[in-house]
Amino acid sequence: MVVWLLLGPWFGFSSTWQLVASTAFTIITFLIVQTSQNRAMTAVQIKLDELISSIKGARDELFDLEDLDEDELERLQAKFSRRAQLKRAQSAANQEAGQ
Repeated sequence: MVVWLLLGPWFGFSSTWQLVASTAFTIITFLIVQTSQNRAMTAVQIKLDELISSIKGARDELFDLEDLDEDELERLQAKFSRRAQLKRAQSAANQEAGQ
């Protein structure tokens, strides 16, 4: 900000000066936010890994899903979607049988 203010008179406080400053501030803000989001996601990932490791019967291969390629992620997502649909169908059947 100080550099921007000091360069203002040199550029005559022109539109270009304002555009350069605005662009620079936008980039800096983006980088700060990106770094913060990366730290937050890493923390969440560690917490999820801890939860997975504490559940008996949980599969260890779920620890590093963020490192899988797109095809492997899609395959796992489809597998869990099928499991969820099956569980919903079983739950609906159990509710109907209980009525």
